[in-house]
Amino acid sequence: MKTLLKMTFYTVGGIFLVIMLASLLNGLSGQQTTQPGAVAAASQAQASPTAPQNPQPPPNPSLAIPASEQNFINIVANFASQYGQAANDMQKGAIRRQRAAALCAALKTTHLRDWVGQIATLDATGKGNGVLAVQITDDLTLSTWNNDISDIEDNSAIPAASPLFTVVSAMKLGQTVIVSGDLFPSADDCFEEQSLTTDGGMTAPTFTIRFTAVRPAQ
Repeated sequence: MKTLLKMTFYTVGGIFLVIMLASLLNGLSGQQTTQPGAVAAASQAQASPTAPQNPQPPPNPSLAIPASEQNFINIVANFASQYGQAANDMQKGAIRRQRAAALCAALKTTHLRDWVGQIATLDATGKGNGVLAVQITDDLTLSTWNNDISDIEDNSAIPAASPLFTVVSAMKLGQTVIVSGDLFPSADDCFEEQSLTTDGGMTAPTFTIRFTAVRPAQ
């Protein structure tokens, strides 16, 4: 009788254990099925960032840049890179002279015609003449002097009584324009450059120009 009771107990216990194991395995299987889907959903949400509120319009691909301008841009960028890798000031001085020679060789005249850029500065000197800076690239600018003292010899500022002043004063910052004008010769940089430091003049130069024509880009 005792043996029969023991067998019955073990049988019931075994069935119960099988049921518990089956239940546990089903639970684990359900978690494995659900979890990858949740991870995929989370990954998809992260891979779809919110669109910017004010996307910038793409540049106008039909606006041609003159070869002379592109050459100028390439030379400035190339020597800015070399300058940044120079090991000492002696090397930097040599790179500055090399850039000057390259600019003079590429642009055999001080006159620029129909270069493309964006207006970065619209201002006036103390005498009321126009101050205009046009950004050619993020690190290259053409500009009049921004004050009467610096401009004593160059007279680069746009005369207040000139037709060009009237045209430019009606423009706005960031506007894409086509410009013509004259650079100023320089023994140090081939063309006069306004930066207060050599580092600034080599990595983000601003070349002085007397604008002769400025018109909106179509």
